[in-house]
Amino acid sequence: MPSDVEELEQKLTCKIEKLYCKFLWNLRREPCLMLNGSDAHASVYSNTVHTTLTGGNIVFDLSQYATNIDYTNGDDYLVVRRNGLYSFTWTATFNEPCILGLFINNVVDTTTVVANNSGATVTVGSQMLRLLTGDKIELRNLGLNPLTSAAPAVNPLYLTQNVDFTLFKIAPNRDVCGPFPIPFEKGRCCDDVEKWNCADKNHDDQISKCEEKVYKVEKKCERPPTPPPVPCPPAPPAPCEPERHSHKKHRRHHRH
Repeated sequence: MPSDVEELEQKLTCKIEKLYCKFLWNLRREPCLMLNGSDAHASVYSNTVHTTLTGGNIVFDLSQYATNIDYTNGDDYLVVRRNGLYSFTWTATFNEPCILGLFINNVVDTTTVVANNSGATVTVGSQMLRLLTGDKIELRNLGLNPLTSAAPAVNPLYLTQNVDFTLFKIAPNRDVCGPFPIPFEKGRCCDDVEKWNCADKNHDDQISKCEEKVYKVEKKCERPPTPPPVPCPPAPPAPCEPERHSHKKHRRHHRH
């Protein structure tokens, strides 16, 4: 049987395992920590010739990655599905001088407007913006003339891109998450799915892998019931001592 020290060590180990697993389960579902890396990102591009009218949106033919950002090949807009601070980078090559800018929900963000006074050269723009779930993003021609994207370079091995647009979430939205450290509020994550972007809004109805692990740890840590004490067998009777007889009174003295 384990000693008292070993039994106490086993109890503490089991308790730490359970607490760690529950702690990790909650951390991975905390929308203000991003422990699993960026949970929203996209890379879209074009490699065919398009003509974009004044006030029109740049068309993106294909996407390489799109996670928690709504996009369909051939669209001229994207919609984010996670609150947060996003980093944007875009490059475009047109035959004419151009002015480009990002529109969020059909409103231009003036910090994103870039211009290029020369045609047939690459125009580059980058910025960071705070976005909310459902925000619509468009890259728009703000110049006075239509733009024609440059034809891809002729190469038998690959097809070059004339428009490239990437964005990814780099931090939580402090306006929503508030100051750090975040005060704990039980049930906050899933009470408002749109606000908190809970990673698993149905987790109350599901058993996560970690919960299963907690259950297994709890079962492992349960002490088996103590068996009832086994009664000791009755002690054998003490052996009888032989009766001792005194011969003194039976002695007879004979005189010869």
